[in-house]
Amino acid sequence: MHAVTTRLQEGVEYILSNSQAVKALKALATAAAITITYKVAGYIVRDLVLVPKLTIQEDVKNLHKPRRGRKIPGRAVICGGSVGGMLAAAVCADHFDSVLIVEPEAWANDHGFEIPEKRTYRTTSDGHKTVVQPRTRVMQYFSGNFLQPPSYMTLRRLFPNLPELLDYFGLGSTLAVTRLKLRYGGIYSEDPHYDADDPRALTLSITREAAETLIRKSLRLSRPNVTFKTGTVTGFIREGDRLGGIAVRTEAGEVEERADFVVDASGPTQLGFTKALNSAGFPVSPNLRVEYNPGLRYNTTIWRLPEHVRAKWPVPGGYQLGVVLNMTPDSQTGESRVFGVLNVECNQ
Repeated sequence: MHAVTTRLQEGVEYILSNSQAVKALKALATAAAITITYKVAGYIVRDLVLVPKLTIQEDVKNLHKPRRGRKIPGRAVICGGSVGGMLAAAVCADHFDSVLIVEPEAWANDHGFEIPEKRTYRTTSDGHKTVVQPRTRVMQYFSGNFLQPPSYMTLRRLFPNLPELLDYFGLGSTLAVTRLKLRYGGIYSEDPHYDADDPRALTLSITREAAETLIRKSLRLSRPNVTFKTGTVTGFIREGDRLGGIAVRTEAGEVEERADFVVDASGPTQLGFTKALNSAGFPVSPNLRVEYNPGLRYNTTIWRLPEHVRAKWPVPGGYQLGVVLNMTPDSQTGESRVFGVLNVECNQ
């Protein structure tokens, strides 16, 4: 041991007495310091500044958290019971004593909690067979939805019973870790998540029909303070200097519902909050409404694959993958069209 210590001491003395060795050590120390500073600065900028500000990761963690103290004594009313309305109701249910969803289509409240075994079809004027859509205002009701990891993270956080319901509906096979080798401007964006059990890497490939049914049943089972009513919200009711309720048109006629907080999730048939609030005596600027148009257009075709077809059409990785095929153009060509094949529920 003494001999080893002596040799180390001699080696250090030799290096310190050699000017070239000292320069090399200084260069190594400088490079190490720059690397450490770069890593630390990158962590600070990315994880402590950019991620909380530009992504939903930190927001998702705050969903479905127990309130400090009792819930807000009041009633939240959601105008519209589609995907956006039900998600808004789930959030409000964690903060208000009660939540009412006003949904204009009766079938959604009556039997919209199960995925139908069969669909109804009709023949068009030009002789084509097409499915009848129960959602009269949602053209993409039977379109395939590729819910990427942030969407699944949000649903999983809002609805702890989601995995059990996926199995209940037979949708377990549509949940998988899908590796998308994306390139932005020709630069490959590496997926940072490799763990198959990491919810940040899970994707869900289902139709809009299955997604809406899944959320509706999850909401009913997990939020007993949420109720559903069939009708159309037609206006607001003023109570002194505050909002007191809403007017709802039902089959039995116009009724009033108490409301302390209102969310418009009626989609394309929006209530027209500016006009409704002004009519109720709450002056609102006509420029209050903000719209976002992603400029996205798409066409969806759905077909079922019998077992003999699956046997003759092998898919790399197997059919358990959400994305069977994805074709994107070269970004340098300026082409923006994308083609993809998704494996969704019921052998579709």
